[in-house]
Amino acid sequence: SSQQNKMAHDFSSEVTFSDDTSEGCSIHYAYCHGFLSSENSFKGTFLRDVFDKSGVQLELLNLNGGPDASTLTYSGALDAVAAHHRRLQARSPGGRPVKLRLVGSSLG
Repeated sequence: SSQQNKMAHDFSSEVTFSDDTSEGCSIHYAYCHGFLSSENSFKGTFLRDVFDKSGVQLELLNLNGGPDASTLTYSGALDAVAAHHRRLQARSPGGRPVKLRLVGSSLG
């Protein structure tokens, strides 16, 4: 929404990101939604907008293991994060190591 976009723009002016690549790593950010939520939650999309306004991509992960929260398990959520990291690593130019920084929401 336009209100959410304005809030994200206002908030992004106060946020800075450290992309310390001194170790030769590629830095990626991922949002882990909370229990009974989804990757399309207000918090997730708001934070994605804030990151975007700062020139940083935030991936919104689906941790539910299916179409809704009824299939969410801790092991499934961890598997989803690990699978995302493997996909990033597979696409990394020259096999450059990938660091995944997680942004989390309450898991209930």
